Amino acid sequence: MAMIDREQAWNILCEFTKSEGLRKHALAVETCVVAYAKRFGEGVEQWQVTALLHDFDWEIHPTLEGHPQLGEPMLAERGVDEETRRAILSHASHTGVARTSPLEKTLYACDELAGFITAISYVKPHRSVFEVDVASVKKKMKDKAFRALGKPAGHRRWRRRTGRAARRAHRFLRKGNAGAGRRSWGLRAACKSEWRCRDRLTKGLIL
Repeated sequence: MAMIDREQAWNILCEFTKSEGLRKHALAVETCVVAYAKRFGEGVEQWQVTALLHDFDWEIHPTLEGHPQLGEPMLAERGVDEETRRAILSHASHTGVARTSPLEKTLYACDELAGFITAISYVKPHRSVFEVDVASVKKKMKDKAFRALGKPAGHRRWRRRTGRAARRAHRFLRKGNAGAGRRSWGLRAACKSEWRCRDRLTKGLIL
C-alpha cells in the first residue's frame, strides 16, 4: 500500500478533529517526531503522517475502549499504510501492541513529552511554551502534584498519566536508538520543537 502524504494526513485530522487544542497537540508531536526522524536517519514524511494521525479519532472515540482501536480500520480505508497504523495502535498501552520499531518508540515518547511540556507552559506567567526550558521540565518530572495538570482541553486520558511516563520517554530519547549525545538532548529537542511549532501557529501558517 502506498503511503499517504502529510497534506492528506492533515486533511484526515481536520475531518475528525475540530478542537484547536487537539490539532495543536498533533502539530507539537509532529514537530518533535520530525526532529528525531532526522536524528535517527528515518523517513521524515512517514513519521509526520504518524504523528499527525495518532489521536485523529479521539473526539469520536473518547474512551479507552474506542481509541485508537476503532480508528485504525478508518485509517486503513483512507490508504494509511500498515506500519503507520501499527505505530498509532502501539502509542496507547491498553491496546497491547508492543512498541518495537524506532517510529513506535519515538511516537510514544514524543506524545508524552509534548503533552508534558504543554502542561508546564500553562503554569508559566504568560502561559507560553516559550517560557519552558529544560530545567523546568526536569523539575516537574519529580513533582507528584503536577500529575493533576492536563493536556489540551478534551484530552482527559492525560489526567490519568503521571510524570513517570514523561521520565520513561525522556530516558528513551536521551539514550535513543542511535545514541543521543548529551544528557539533556532529548528534552532540549522536545522543547525546541514545541517552540518551533508554537512559532508556526502564532504566525498563522497552519491554523
